[in-house]
Amino acid sequence: MAVGVCDFLVRNAFLTKVRRLISSLLLRWERARGRKIFFFYLPLEGQLPCIAPLLETLRKQGGPVSIFLARACCVRHRNLAALGLTRFRILDAEFAPRTYCDVLISPTQWLPEWPGATVRVCIFHGQPSKGNTFLPHLLKQFQALFLLGPLQKDLYEKFASEHPTLAQNLQTFDVGYPKSDALLAGRYSRNAVLQELGLEPERAVVLYAPAFDHGASLDRFGEDIVNELLNSKWSVIVKLHPVLMDPLERKPFGKGIDWATVFAKFENNRRFRLYRPHAIDPVLAAADVMLTDFSGVALEFVALDKPVVYLDCPEFFNRTIAAEGYGADPAWVRDDPRANAGRNAGQIVRELSDLLPALERALGYPEELAKKRSALRSRLLFNAGCALPVAVDRLRQLAGLRSPEHRESR
Repeated sequence: MAVGVCDFLVRNAFLTKVRRLISSLLLRWERARGRKIFFFYLPLEGQLPCIAPLLETLRKQGGPVSIFLARACCVRHRNLAALGLTRFRILDAEFAPRTYCDVLISPTQWLPEWPGATVRVCIFHGQPSKGNTFLPHLLKQFQALFLLGPLQKDLYEKFASEHPTLAQNLQTFDVGYPKSDALLAGRYSRNAVLQELGLEPERAVVLYAPAFDHGASLDRFGEDIVNELLNSKWSVIVKLHPVLMDPLERKPFGKGIDWATVFAKFENNRRFRLYRPHAIDPVLAAADVMLTDFSGVALEFVALDKPVVYLDCPEFFNRTIAAEGYGADPAWVRDDPRANAGRNAGQIVRELSDLLPALERALGYPEELAKKRSALRSRLLFNAGCALPVAVDRLRQLAGLRSPEHRESR
């Protein structure tokens, strides 16, 4: 049996080397043909919804464009099939060639070194929160930032005033959030989503979407949160952060608890669902109120003018901010809407015993904080519901390509 395992590993290593060689030759060939090389970087499967619309649109537009994907080891090939890329266009990020790249697109600021890319673009996988959106040692990797909205732009201007030399090397574009186009355009049916999940559309729905960081609500309250929620008459959907869903990603963050398994035991309750797909937009459309701690996804819910209840997490603000080197003042992260995921426009719950009354109030009087949500909503997004064509057009410009309309008019 041991010999069989060794043979498998040897064969697998050989095939991996062959695939890398073919991919490298393909890159060289595409470059020799004068095609522009676009590399999408995917560190987490949960960030796939952020890059998929851009990748698919570029691929369908055609022209002198060649698209590749660099994936982290935790990203499974079988979950990338819908992108329409051949196996040789999907490379392991650790071994992907760092040359022959015109535009590198990353959904995260945490990008490995990629010296061969002419232009490195951060498109951001979520609204600013936690005070770590613009860190100098991360942004020096990029030449272009696709900003989500005025709130993030204001935060960037604060960064630029503090780091003028670094900001001189960055281009910023007012793009918006292509991932949310369908959601903001109202293309999801609440009833259809709930029926697909086996939940009753007549019931109010609470969506619990916690952050993964140390000191988050799961660290503080654990599964007691769901036990408390199920004491109500509402339906409950839990959407875990991608880091919490993947054992390879949990480990570096010291997250030993498999929360997906913990929460799966509640699924015998007809009012509970653990939502496993990576795309959160359908359940954002279906939920009536969100429960979170300091996750930036709260701002995606506020963009829909829906109420958010925040579980207070003092340990995160008092300890994690300093311990994890965000370089931010904890009080600023807690109180400033450019960093606190919208706490100023929602209810804050400090003890679990106050959770159900707060949610009851949010559901019964959603207009109570409507003015604060409206003020925040107006600062969240550029090109709300139609950001995708803007983003793709900017990517083509950065590669020195005309838009398809210009090409067809010649």
